Amino acid sequence: MINEKAFRQLSYGLSIVTSRLMVDGQEAFNGQVANAIFQVSSKPPVIAASINKDNLTHKYINDSRLFNITVLTENIDMEKIGLFGYKSGHEVNKFENRNDPMGENGIPLVGEGDDVSALFECRVISSIDVHTHTVFMGEVTRAAHFDQAPMTYAHFHKVKGMKSPKNAPTYIDDSEPVIEKGESEGYVCDVCGFEYNASGNSNIAWNDLPHDWICPVCGAERDAFSLQ
Repeated sequence: MINEKAFRQLSYGLSIVTSRLMVDGQEAFNGQVANAIFQVSSKPPVIAASINKDNLTHKYINDSRLFNITVLTENIDMEKIGLFGYKSGHEVNKFENRNDPMGENGIPLVGEGDDVSALFECRVISSIDVHTHTVFMGEVTRAAHFDQAPMTYAHFHKVKGMKSPKNAPTYIDDSEPVIEKGESEGYVCDVCGFEYNASGNSNIAWNDLPHDWICPVCGAERDAFSLQ
């Protein structure tokens, strides 16, 4: 028997992995939240990043052989988690209207100030095919440290109350049956785990929200919410 919840006890940090690619003669960027990032060598320093093969970031890394890592803190703006963790680069340009600092390798480093615990720039030296994912081995070419504690996956899941995206290696389908929505209860997004309560939203009841209201974290529509 395998209890999938046991995997949530493994210690992970939460990061944003970015890469670049030439598309139609122009340089394009993409990035995603990743939690399976770990050091595998010290001399030279090598970091492994597990990326889902269906993600656009996978294609960018696989073709460019370059990627950057922004290690996030517990103070991360949840809108960034929504953009890079729950939206697909196949559907949206995640770097449109953003002004992120560029790494020395020409790839953006997402985050600033209290958002960032560490930054890494890497070049791929090898990769391992692991079913749904590829583990890219990146030799570190530049690293920066900031005096901020990193956010762990446990904090993301238990304290922030968020769920892993479906393409994450730690994803568990633990959705509950949908219950008919009432007027005064709280609601939880089945996609990202964001909780909506009227008391924390200017006392606006669920049924009084506009029909085009969407989850402020992942952008899911109202039908993706269930009664708590």
